Amino acid sequence: MAKLGKILAPIVAVLAIAAAVLSFLVSSRRADFVNRAAVLSSGVAAVAQKLDVQSGSGVSSQVTFTPAAPGAKESGSLAWSSYKTDKDGFQRTVDSAVNLAGSLNAQRNLLAQTMVEMVIELRLPERELATEKLTDLRSYEKGAAQAKAHAVAIRERDDMLLASLKASSSTVGFNFASNEDAFLTRARRIDENGEESLGNFDCRGVLEGYENAVTSVKKRHDDFAGALREGVRTVSSYDWSADVSALSGNRYASVLGDMKNDFSGINSKLVLLKTTQEELKSVQAEKEKLEESNAELIASAEKAEKEIAALRKRMTDLGIEEEDGVSVVEAKAVTSYEDLDMSLQGRVLLSNKEWNYIIVDLGNTALMKGVRLAISSQGKFLGTAEVTEVQERVSLAELIRGSIGDIPTGAQVIISSQQKDDVAAAINTRPRRDNRSPDDD
Repeated sequence: MAKLGKILAPIVAVLAIAAAVLSFLVSSRRADFVNRAAVLSSGVAAVAQKLDVQSGSGVSSQVTFTPAAPGAKESGSLAWSSYKTDKDGFQRTVDSAVNLAGSLNAQRNLLAQTMVEMVIELRLPERELATEKLTDLRSYEKGAAQAKAHAVAIRERDDMLLASLKASSSTVGFNFASNEDAFLTRARRIDENGEESLGNFDCRGVLEGYENAVTSVKKRHDDFAGALREGVRTVSSYDWSADVSALSGNRYASVLGDMKNDFSGINSKLVLLKTTQEELKSVQAEKEKLEESNAELIASAEKAEKEIAALRKRMTDLGIEEEDGVSVVEAKAVTSYEDLDMSLQGRVLLSNKEWNYIIVDLGNTALMKGVRLAISSQGKFLGTAEVTEVQERVSLAELIRGSIGDIPTGAQVIISSQQKDDVAAAINTRPRRDNRSPDDD
């Protein structure tokens, strides 16, 4: 036994040492595992906390862990005690963190895809932005900035279009201001589940109204241009300078300027026509007056003819062929001042106030052009007239002294001694009978 004891003692000692060493090693490794588990639990809890921010999942309140501290054990849903007492619950806690990460990943992908589809709907070329550019951590910031820049550009363009729409609406006669709210507001709709959401912009009616106004302006423009072209074709007798075929083009302003000049020319011609018509009316009125005066003169002449004819017939019936022993011979027309009978008397048949002339009953056998006549009535001198036209039985004389309004029909006329300088001497040397002109004194 003593020998056996001596043999076993060293073995036991060796085993004891080995057990102590092994115990130390196991204890050391266990501490490492505990520390690693604490790090993992802390990491999972921290990830869950960060992923849960503003996600609305509530996972951060379920995934918790507090590391051990001097004098206190670790705690939380990821602590060793939770695992030891409820392994299934521990697994569900870990799964909730994993599921949150998966949900957020799906959300990210959906947002990226939606953003890509949205900017494509806003007419960004597909080659400019891919979904992977928004999901890749290395390029998502650039991709997001690119999508935002396109949206900003679209908004700026829409603002300019809206401003242009506002400015032009008043030009075409459309009241956009009263329709602006409807144009910028999306209609609300309720689905089959009773949930309310925004629908399309209710702008069709506003745009149709604006379109109708523009169409109306265009039609009015076309009608005006057509009317002007037709007007030019209708007034074909005028030499138009305006090229109305260019009214619908970019040269319309110069065409309108030419048309203004043409209208001014037409107006001048119309004014001239109106003036001519008025002058023609005046001439026509004068013509009618002259015709009336001429008719009266003709009537007086015809009456004188009849009286002369009756006188001649009476002379014939009485057998008078000679007078004072001198044979009756046909009188000759006066051709010189020496042929004038200074004792001859006549009467005014007609006085024309407008033309300032008189007609006397002395013809070409008594007077000739240029002879001046003295006019009197009831012993009163009225004026002097110069013969301008001589016919067979009557003469026309223009009043050169006195007032035509003072000369009545029937006034006496004699040859005046106050003739032109070149003949006055010849006339004044001839004898005159007692019936002198009142203006001789």
